[in-house]
Parts: sequence; structure tokens; C-alpha cells
Amino acid sequence: MFWVNAIGMATGLGALYVHYRYALDKARLESILWRALAAFTAFHLGVWMGYISFDMLALVAVVVGTAQYGVPLMQARQVMVTGDSSRLSRLGASVGAASCALWAAYGWSIGDGNVWGPNAVGLVACLIQLALIVLYPPKESKGARYSQTVNAVELLPKQFVL
Repeated sequence: MFWVNAIGMATGLGALYVHYRYALDKARLESILWRALAAFTAFHLGVWMGYISFDMLALVAVVVGTAQYGVPLMQARQVMVTGDSSRLSRLGASVGAASCALWAAYGWSIGDGNVWGPNAVGLVACLIQLALIVLYPPKESKGARYSQTVNAVELLPKQFVL
């Protein structure tokens, strides 16, 4: 389980780097990151000092892990109003859906609702993103394709893009 989490953490840090590297509003992003780091540190100190149980830590991890799949849906209203899904990642939603489907199937097979439940929610969120991308195809523009961040797909050669 250690290596699965280590790979997941490395992937998350890589995605964070890409978003930060291409963010237009770095000050706002830095503010959010510093608050998240402070909360993360305080929470883990609480666990280490015995004020917070490992069960609570697991619950918070499940909530945060589930929420990460829904974050792009915060853009859903804007996508529907503008008719442009270029702020959503087709590759990210596809990989997320595959990952969630596999983890949900695994959790279901061992009868663990703490595994299949959050991943089922994540799967639905990723499928909604993919539906938005199909219903509102990305529109190309002369300037930066994204107003806030550049999608990691932009960094890949065209033959690797779905």
C-alpha cells in the first residue's frame, strides 16, 4: 500500500506543479496552498500528539480524496454558459474515471464501503466532466487556451491526446 500511495502523491505533486507553473493568478493560488499546508500540518500534529484519532485521519483522507474529483465541476456552470469546455481536462477526467472504476470494483469485491463509496462518487464526478466535454467541445482561441491554468494535456504531443 505504501508504493501505491507514494505514486499517487508523486502524481498529485506533478499535477500541482503544472497548475502552478501556468497559473495566471499565482498569488491567489499561493494563498490557497499555504492555507492547505497549514491545515495539513496542524491536523497531522494533532494525530501525532494524540488529540486526533487515526479513524478521524482516515475520514478526512476519504473526504479530501473524494472532493478532488469534484473540484473541476466548479467550472461546470461556466462551461454551460460559455459552451466551451476548454478549462476541463479530458485526459484527467478519463484517467480519474478509470481509476475510480477500478477502486470502486475492488472495494465492492472485498465489501468495503470506505473504498467503493468514495470512488463511486469520484466516478460519477469524472463521468459528468466527460459529458460536459462531449456536450460543449473545447473552443480554440488565439491567446492562451485557458484563462487560469493550462491543462497538462497541452504539454503532451498531439498523438498522445485522447
